[in-house]
Amino acid sequence: MTDGRYPMDAELTGRPVLPPFARVLGFAGLLPQAAAVAVLILGGPDVRFAALSLAYAYAALIFSFLGGVWWGLAAMARGGATRPWRRPGPGRPARPGPAHP
Repeated sequence: MTDGRYPMDAELTGRPVLPPFARVLGFAGLLPQAAAVAVLILGGPDVRFAALSLAYAYAALIFSFLGGVWWGLAAMARGGATRPWRRPGPGRPARPGPAHP
C-alpha cells in the first residue's frame, strides 16, 4: 500500500519513487544543454563555437561524475575487497591527442 504521497509505481517495481524535488533537480540538469542548443539555433556564428564547446565540456563533466558513481557502486558490490589492488579502479585516463581526426 502507498501512503498517498507517491504513485503506485513503488508497489509495481519494488523501488521507491523519487521525491518531486529530486525529479525537478534531475530535469534541471538538462537546462545547460538546452541553453546550448538554443544558442546554436538562434545565435550568430561568432557564439556558436563557444556554445558547442561549453556543451561538450558540460557533457564530459556529467559523464565523469557518472563514471565515479559507477566505480563506487562496483566497489560496494564486490563486498569491499580488503586488498587495495583487488578493488576496481577508475577507467583508463584519456590520452592527449589531436582535437580533430
